[in-house]
Amino acid sequence: MDSVFTYSLYGVASVLLVISFIKDKRKTLLSLKRAWKMFIGVLPQFAAILLLVGLLLAVLRPETIQRIIGAESGFMGMLITSLLGAVTLVPVLIAFPVAAELLKNGAGITQIAVFISTLAIEKMLSKTDKKAIYENAEKL
Repeated sequence: MDSVFTYSLYGVASVLLVISFIKDKRKTLLSLKRAWKMFIGVLPQFAAILLLVGLLLAVLRPETIQRIIGAESGFMGMLITSLLGAVTLVPVLIAFPVAAELLKNGAGITQIAVFISTLAIEKMLSKTDKKAIYENAEKL
Protein backbone atom coordinates (compact mmCIF):
# COMPACT_ATOMS: atom_id res chain seq x y z
CA MET A 1 0.00 0.00 0.00
CA ASP A 2 2.73 2.47 0.93
CA SER A 3 4.74 1.70 -2.19
CA VAL A 4 1.69 2.28 -4.43
CA PHE A 5 1.14 5.67 -2.79
CA THR A 6 4.84 6.56 -3.05
CA TYR A 7 5.07 5.55 -6.70
CA SER A 8 1.88 7.48 -7.43
CA LEU A 9 3.42 10.61 -5.94
CA TYR A 10 6.59 10.08 -7.97
CA GLY A 11 4.47 9.67 -11.08
CA VAL A 12 2.47 12.84 -10.45
CA ALA A 13 5.66 14.80 -9.71
CA SER A 14 7.29 13.50 -12.90
CA VAL A 15 4.29 14.42 -15.04
CA LEU A 16 4.17 17.90 -13.52
CA LEU A 17 7.91 18.31 -14.08
CA VAL A 18 7.50 17.40 -17.76
CA ILE A 19 4.58 19.84 -18.12
CA SER A 20 6.66 22.57 -16.48
CA PHE A 21 9.61 21.78 -18.76
CA ILE A 22 7.39 21.98 -21.86
CA LYS A 23 5.88 25.26 -20.70
CA ASP A 24 9.15 27.03 -19.77
CA LYS A 25 12.48 25.21 -19.98
CA ARG A 26 14.52 28.04 -18.47
CA LYS A 27 12.39 28.39 -15.32
CA THR A 28 12.20 24.64 -14.85
CA LEU A 29 15.97 24.22 -15.08
CA LEU A 30 16.47 27.18 -12.74
CA SER A 31 14.05 25.61 -10.26
CA LEU A 32 15.83 22.26 -10.45
CA LYS A 33 19.19 23.96 -9.83
CA ARG A 34 17.78 25.81 -6.81
CA ALA A 35 16.24 22.63 -5.46
CA TRP A 36 19.56 20.82 -5.84
CA LYS A 37 21.39 23.60 -3.97
CA MET A 38 18.82 23.44 -1.17
CA PHE A 39 19.18 19.66 -1.02
CA ILE A 40 22.97 19.92 -0.79
CA GLY A 41 22.60 22.59 1.92
CA VAL A 42 20.32 20.43 4.06
CA LEU A 43 22.09 17.11 3.43
CA PRO A 44 24.90 17.48 6.04
CA GLN A 45 22.43 18.41 8.79
CA PHE A 46 20.07 15.66 7.72
CA ALA A 47 22.82 13.03 7.72
CA ALA A 48 24.17 14.18 11.09
CA ILE A 49 20.76 14.13 12.76
CA LEU A 50 19.91 10.71 11.33
CA LEU A 51 23.25 9.39 12.55
CA LEU A 52 22.64 10.83 16.00
CA VAL A 53 19.12 9.41 16.14
CA GLY A 54 20.40 6.05 14.92
CA LEU A 55 22.99 5.99 17.69
CA LEU A 56 20.39 6.99 20.29
CA LEU A 57 18.00 4.30 19.08
CA ALA A 58 20.81 1.75 19.28
CA VAL A 59 21.51 2.75 22.89
CA LEU A 60 17.92 3.30 24.08
CA ARG A 61 15.54 0.39 23.99
CA PRO A 62 11.99 0.98 22.74
CA GLU A 63 10.73 0.39 26.28
CA THR A 64 12.83 3.31 27.52
CA ILE A 65 11.56 5.61 24.79
CA GLN A 66 8.01 4.50 25.52
CA ARG A 67 8.45 5.19 29.23
CA ILE A 68 9.92 8.67 28.68
CA ILE A 69 7.86 9.99 25.73
CA GLY A 70 5.35 7.24 25.06
CA ALA A 71 1.57 7.59 24.97
CA GLU A 72 1.35 6.74 28.68
CA SER A 73 3.90 9.41 29.68
CA GLY A 74 1.14 12.03 29.62
CA PHE A 75 1.91 15.64 30.46
CA MET A 76 5.49 14.91 31.50
CA GLY A 77 6.22 13.34 28.10
CA MET A 78 4.69 16.35 26.35
CA LEU A 79 6.79 18.68 28.51
CA ILE A 80 9.96 16.76 27.66
CA THR A 81 9.23 16.78 23.92
CA SER A 82 8.30 20.47 23.97
CA LEU A 83 11.63 21.28 25.63
CA LEU A 84 13.45 19.11 23.09
CA GLY A 85 11.62 20.84 20.25
CA ALA A 86 12.50 24.25 21.65
CA VAL A 87 16.23 23.58 21.92
CA THR A 88 16.74 21.40 18.85
CA LEU A 89 18.70 23.28 16.20
CA VAL A 90 17.52 21.49 13.07
CA PRO A 91 15.28 22.51 10.19
CA VAL A 92 11.67 21.39 10.55
CA LEU A 93 12.06 19.23 7.43
CA ILE A 94 14.59 17.06 9.25
CA ALA A 95 12.27 16.59 12.23
CA PHE A 96 9.83 14.39 10.29
CA PRO A 97 12.14 11.39 9.71
CA VAL A 98 13.29 11.70 13.33
CA ALA A 99 9.66 11.72 14.46
CA ALA A 100 8.89 8.67 12.32
CA GLU A 101 11.73 6.71 13.91
CA LEU A 102 10.67 7.74 17.40
CA LEU A 103 7.09 6.66 16.65
CA LYS A 104 8.33 3.28 15.42
CA ASN A 105 10.22 2.88 18.69
CA GLY A 106 7.41 3.64 21.10
CA ALA A 107 6.98 7.41 21.27
CA GLY A 108 3.42 8.68 21.61
CA ILE A 109 1.65 10.47 18.75
CA THR A 110 0.68 13.40 20.95
CA GLN A 111 4.23 13.75 22.27
CA ILE A 112 5.67 13.75 18.75
CA ALA A 113 3.05 16.28 17.61
CA VAL A 114 4.13 18.53 20.49
CA PHE A 115 7.79 18.08 19.49
CA ILE A 116 7.19 19.04 15.86
CA SER A 117 4.84 21.90 16.76
CA THR A 118 7.29 23.39 19.24
CA LEU A 119 10.15 23.00 16.80
CA ALA A 120 8.17 24.71 14.02
CA ILE A 121 6.95 27.56 16.23
CA GLU A 122 10.42 28.17 17.63
CA LYS A 123 11.83 28.41 14.10
CA MET A 124 9.12 30.89 13.06
CA LEU A 125 9.78 33.35 15.86
CA SER A 126 12.19 36.09 14.96
CA LYS A 127 15.02 37.12 17.25
CA THR A 128 13.15 40.27 18.28
CA ASP A 129 10.08 38.19 19.17
CA LYS A 130 12.23 35.90 21.32
CA LYS A 131 13.88 38.86 23.02
CA ALA A 132 10.48 40.37 23.85
CA ILE A 133 9.23 37.03 25.21
CA TYR A 134 12.29 36.65 27.46
CA GLU A 135 12.05 40.26 28.69
CA ASN A 136 8.37 39.83 29.54
CA ALA A 137 9.10 36.51 31.27
CA GLU A 138 11.68 38.22 33.47
CA LYS A 139 9.07 40.74 34.60
CA LEU A 140 6.81 37.98 35.93
